[in-house]
Amino acid sequence: MATQIKGAEELMAFHREVIEVFLDFVKKYNIKTIEQLNSYKGRKLLDESLWKLLENEEKYGGRYISEGVRNLEITLGKQANAKGGSWNKKLLEKHFGETPSGGWKKDSSFCLQLDHVSERAKLINILLQEPDRANEILDQCLIGCVVLKSEHNRLSSVEINPKDPWRRYREASPPIRVWNRESEDWLSLEPIA
Repeated sequence: MATQIKGAEELMAFHREVIEVFLDFVKKYNIKTIEQLNSYKGRKLLDESLWKLLENEEKYGGRYISEGVRNLEITLGKQANAKGGSWNKKLLEKHFGETPSGGWKKDSSFCLQLDHVSERAKLINILLQEPDRANEILDQCLIGCVVLKSEHNRLSSVEINPKDPWRRYREASPPIRVWNRESEDWLSLEPIA
């Protein structure tokens, strides 16, 4: 019997439910910190669903991309492969010349990463402290942005504030602008009042 591939909505519902059930166990065992969760060897269970929710449809084809990714898309005339996160070698060579040593995927100016705008470890801490607000927290904080590795290296670690999920991008030096593929416009990175 062949396995039927599930649609994006069904996968989202499944992983949201996995998180909900997992957080019921967290409440039952009174787990409030990552350290306590680690003592049960359970962090990976929550971490995996957070990843799957973020990369649900296509890892590199998401709604938000950095200015660096947007500039490459404009220069190359197309998006990177949504599943593999790279462009065709011949297309890159046509626009940028010879392949850099180590290849295009190793060059931080061309290597794509899917970034959790709100860092997973900090998101897990919030979920552990407020498991009854999980859906609200995920709606506000579980955001992905495709960035260049060189940009990702500029992002620092900050406390999560659901009203200000883009703080890391605004405080990067220099700040990292974000393009919204759905609205086809630059995102305002100012905190929500």
